[in-house]
Amino acid sequence: MTPKTLWQILIKVMGIWLIFEGLAFIPQVLTSLVFLYNQSSNQNVFIILSLSVVTVAFYFFILWSFLFRTDNIIRLLRLEKGFTEETISFNIHRSNVLKIIVILIGGLIIIDSLPQLFRQSLSFFRYTGFSIQNPASSLFAFYLVKLFIGVFLVSCSRLIVNLIERQRLK
Repeated sequence: MTPKTLWQILIKVMGIWLIFEGLAFIPQVLTSLVFLYNQSSNQNVFIILSLSVVTVAFYFFILWSFLFRTDNIIRLLRLEKGFTEETISFNIHRSNVLKIIVILIGGLIIIDSLPQLFRQSLSFFRYTGFSIQNPASSLFAFYLVKLFIGVFLVSCSRLIVNLIERQRLK
C-alpha cells in the first residue's frame, strides 16, 4: 500500500464519519428555522434561511470532497510528501477496509441512537401522538431515522463501498 492509498482511506473514513455527525445537524437547522419563522419578521427569516442554506451547502461540499475527491485533498495538502518508503506493508484491500469502517460506523450509529430512541419513545407516548405541539415527536422521528440509517449502513455496507469505489474509478 502506498502512502497515497493510506491517505485516501483515512480521508474517506473521515467523510463517512462526517455523515454520522451530520445527522444531528439537519434537525437542528430545521428546528431553528421553524422557531424563527414563528417568532421573527420575514427579513430575519430570509437571512437565517440563507445562512442555513450556505452552511448546509458547505457541509455537503466538504462531505462530497472527502468521499469522492480525495486525490484533490491529498494534492492540496501535500500529504504524500515526507515518506521515506514508497510502500507501506498492509495487505488488506482498500474495499475491505472501507467495508469494515462502514460497518463500524453503522454500529456506532445504532449504539448511539438506540438508547435515545427508547428515551424519546417514552416521552412521545406520554403525549397524545405525533403533532407539532408534542415536543418529543421530532426527536422520536429523528432517532428512529438515525437507527434505520445505522441498520442500513451495517446491512448494505457492500453497496456503499461499491458506490465509493465506483466514483474513485471514474
